[in-house]
Amino acid sequence: MNKAILKSGLFSAILLISVSLSAQVQGQRRSQNRNQGQRSMPAFNAKNAVGIIKYNVKKIIKKTNIKSEDKREEVAKIFSAYNLTIDEIKSLNSENLKDVEKFVNDTQKNAIVARDREAMRFARKDANEKLAPIRKEVVIADQELNSSLKQILSEEQFERWKKYQQFKKDALQPERPQGMNNSGGSRSGN
Repeated sequence: MNKAILKSGLFSAILLISVSLSAQVQGQRRSQNRNQGQRSMPAFNAKNAVGIIKYNVKKIIKKTNIKSEDKREEVAKIFSAYNLTIDEIKSLNSENLKDVEKFVNDTQKNAIVARDREAMRFARKDANEKLAPIRKEVVIADQELNSSLKQILSEEQFERWKKYQQFKKDALQPERPQGMNNSGGSRSGN
């Protein structure tokens, strides 16, 4: 009889220890996942938010399949002028871009620590309002670029250009952190 009690006591102790260890491991995993989620929050990039892109002329000529040397030269001139315009927009607004970027990233870090989603939403909204005039300048430059290209490229070449342009714009958008759901609101205005 003593052996049976001893066996059941030993079995209970082993069971208790394994449950305890299992709970500790699961707790550590949850903690690691939570920390990884915090680390994977993308930093705000003001230049990307307004759509500042400088294009590589050689790559565009290759992507659009321009064969004519005259057309290549025209396209090179158009993109050279566009890139200068973008550089001008960037340099004239560099302080504002830096300030907004620093504000959003600092607010985002503090909001993550405090688990304050409302502060993050406020920072993004405020940034969008401050960056709207710069974004408008970039949109106007893009429209002028596309208008100039449409005049000299064939329909097929222009379609290739538009696909490449959209690819480059999509690449500016930050990836959503893994494990985040859509309850945090949606991004509008970008």
